[in-house]
Amino acid sequence: MFFTITNEKKVNIIPASYELTSYEIVIKDKYVLLTFCSKEDIPITYELSPDDRSGSAEQIKKTLENFIRNCISKNHVLKINEYPSRDMILLSWQNDNVEDAENDKAFDSVEFTWHRCIKETN
Repeated sequence: MFFTITNEKKVNIIPASYELTSYEIVIKDKYVLLTFCSKEDIPITYELSPDDRSGSAEQIKKTLENFIRNCISKNHVLKINEYPSRDMILLSWQNDNVEDAENDKAFDSVEFTWHRCIKETN
């Protein structure tokens, strides 16, 4: 499975695409840490904050687990859209299957309050 990353501040840049090798969702202090590891060996960690819209850290973790598991099971590309000016991250996937589009199963997304992103380069 692949995932892409786009950032609202980096206009006219082709989204980076990575092959997902693993991911981890853990609760640390009051934040949820969502880490993606790629074949390119570039771990990317998002620190997500609980809020009124997203719920508690436990609710965020459960939502992420279900969303990502569903995306992987259908072999969709996971799209990560970063909106730093709004402190928001949007995860989505899209399916081009016409039958799914007619049944409202062609797109799904979840958004969270984004505290910070940690991108490690080796």
